[in-house]
Amino acid sequence: MDKGLVALSTTTVIVYMGVTLFIPVPFFIKIQNVVYIGLYILTTYLALYRTSFTPLIILITFNIGRLSRSIITSTGEVGYMAAQHTPLMILLIIFLGYTIYRFHEMNR
Repeated sequence: MDKGLVALSTTTVIVYMGVTLFIPVPFFIKIQNVVYIGLYILTTYLALYRTSFTPLIILITFNIGRLSRSIITSTGEVGYMAAQHTPLMILLIIFLGYTIYRFHEMNR
């Protein structure tokens, strides 16, 4: 089992759970976070046990794109929620890099 992949996925799931349970966000965001939790668990399982990294890479990349709107607006300004979203963005970029690295190592 890839402990790094499990650690990064678990950390991401915990962050989404924490936001969903303890941060006052709109109900739609709570539902969206629950969906992300399920998708991260599923795609990490696929990467670990089916050696199918593509769904996880797509999910992380999509999630980075979604978060980027909160950090830099479409007009190029720093968003008012940038500080709250930057730690998750950093985590996801590390997660993406590690996942791509592991995918590359398995396909050598």
